[in-house]
Amino acid sequence: MNTLNFTWAEHEKFCDTPEKVQFVKNFIKEYKLVRPYFCEDFYPLTQWSDRSDVWCASQYNRKEKGDGIIEVFKRENSPYSDAQIKLFDLNPKKKYTFIDLDDNSEFYALGKDLMEKGLSLHIEGTKIAKIYLYK
Repeated sequence: MNTLNFTWAEHEKFCDTPEKVQFVKNFIKEYKLVRPYFCEDFYPLTQWSDRSDVWCASQYNRKEKGDGIIEVFKRENSPYSDAQIKLFDLNPKKKYTFIDLDDNSEFYALGKDLMEKGLSLHIEGTKIAKIYLYK
């Protein structure tokens, strides 16, 4: 099912409990939040691979507003819980606030450190997708 073409008939079949209705509402809210970034500067942060034991990450950067998103996919057979991912095109003198869209937790880092040392991520479990908003 294409999530962008979620018809009323599909909604009726899928949203048969209050929990499922809330899931769809949360999904649409998150999609609307990140949608503007998909037309901005794109940077692949990891080498492309279809292997199931690696992480995949990308950055969408809106330079004129000083914000963007990081998408991270920790695949099902990845043995690693930590990754260090260098970001692109940030202001080296600015402090960036990152928000984990899953739990709204925040952390901070300097642009210089993010571009030189990288963003440190710790993700437990497997087959996990994360989105981090930064500003």
